[in-house]
Amino acid sequence: MSWIDGLIFGYRQAQQSGVNLPLRSIINFIGTAVDNPSQQRTDVTVGSGGGLTITGSGVVHATAGGVDGAAYVGAASSLLTTNAVASDTAWLAPGSNTQVLTMVAGAPAWAAAPVGGAAATLTFEGQTFRLTAAGSGNGLIQWPQGQATPQIGQAQQANGANPASLTIAPQAPGAAATNSTTGTGGSFIVNLPAGVTGGGDGFVQIQRAGTALWYLGADIGSPSLSGLWYGGSAPTASNYALLVGSASMNVNNSTNIYMQIAAGTSVLSLHSGLAAFFSDTGSSGGGAGVISVANATTSPTSNPSGAGILWEMPTGSAGSAAGTLTHRGLGGAIEQFAAPGTGTINTQLGIKRRRIPFNRPATSSTTTVDTYPMPATAHIATIKFDLTATDTTTLANSAALAVVGTFKNSAGTITQVGSTAVVWGNNTASNIALGFTPSGTNVLLQITTLNNDVYDVTGWIDIYEN
Repeated sequence: MSWIDGLIFGYRQAQQSGVNLPLRSIINFIGTAVDNPSQQRTDVTVGSGGGLTITGSGVVHATAGGVDGAAYVGAASSLLTTNAVASDTAWLAPGSNTQVLTMVAGAPAWAAAPVGGAAATLTFEGQTFRLTAAGSGNGLIQWPQGQATPQIGQAQQANGANPASLTIAPQAPGAAATNSTTGTGGSFIVNLPAGVTGGGDGFVQIQRAGTALWYLGADIGSPSLSGLWYGGSAPTASNYALLVGSASMNVNNSTNIYMQIAAGTSVLSLHSGLAAFFSDTGSSGGGAGVISVANATTSPTSNPSGAGILWEMPTGSAGSAAGTLTHRGLGGAIEQFAAPGTGTINTQLGIKRRRIPFNRPATSSTTTVDTYPMPATAHIATIKFDLTATDTTTLANSAALAVVGTFKNSAGTITQVGSTAVVWGNNTASNIALGFTPSGTNVLLQITTLNNDVYDVTGWIDIYEN
């Protein structure tokens, strides 16, 4: 093209960084240029190591492998790209293949185009993605408020290789740390939001294949307490598994709680109305609010140190029936004080009761120190009444006495069988006397002071019901 051709057809002004270059009739591109007659243009590929700066809005086309790609520089400092579209028409009316790379509040953002598009995927090809901030500022990864289900994860393994683990690693201390503060590693913090306008707090939820296993968070109604909930149902104020505060720790379940060692038989199991030791189930005997102790597997053979040992005799114990409540002291003394019972129960009750009354009886008179209600009709009870009386007026007149009496219940009438027997007595003459008096369906246990001294008395009453 000559300068005469330029006068006839006109020049095209070329600029560099906004500065006009001398008018020339020919522009020579250093790179690859391909004639594109279908689009009525020449496509230019900028060579490696080069750059292309576009001022203002417009469409930039580049060709790779004979396929046209397009990019758009918008007025709002954004770059919209298409995935190998073949025409400007697809670009000018972007569809599901458009995405935006832009700057939002000084941070890079990548999202679907405002006029449509698929969810964006930002790929780093195995490189480290770094968040930096000037000075003491903090880096932040944040989803927009309208995002319904933001996630961090890895695509499912596509072959038979081992799935990868996902690691979130807080900052490790530097090798040049000089004290315990700078030498302490960073923590992994999950900052749960507090509820507002009567709403509840958020939870950390652990799932398996989309189903909740555990919830971790603040107690419902008492956020100063930390709670752990089983994932079978949504957390409530009463279905927590563990609740911990500065002065308490509550373990909770709707049915059973088991405390085990090496997944063996429970050392302690808790059930509604029953605490069972050394058993997964225990036995309440129809009671509620009771304790069950299983028979020992082996009785102790040596003395304890600084403690006493309490156990139920195991099966096969010499001289003792299985289930006999037994105690061994640190000095080696062994005492059995609750027999299990042997033989056959017909109409007999087989009950031993103990009562311990305290009293200061009136002087020179008879005082009831305890009232015992007899068992139902057709039963008898033998009462052994031991009493120690301290004379607070004249200590030398203190005394002790034990008596035994047997009583029967015949159709609601209480009568004594035989007479009261004195088992033993000490310094009782002119001081005290003991006795029984039937009264309605009860037996009155009474002391008679024989002088004007003031006595403080304690009674030990053993009752054998049959």
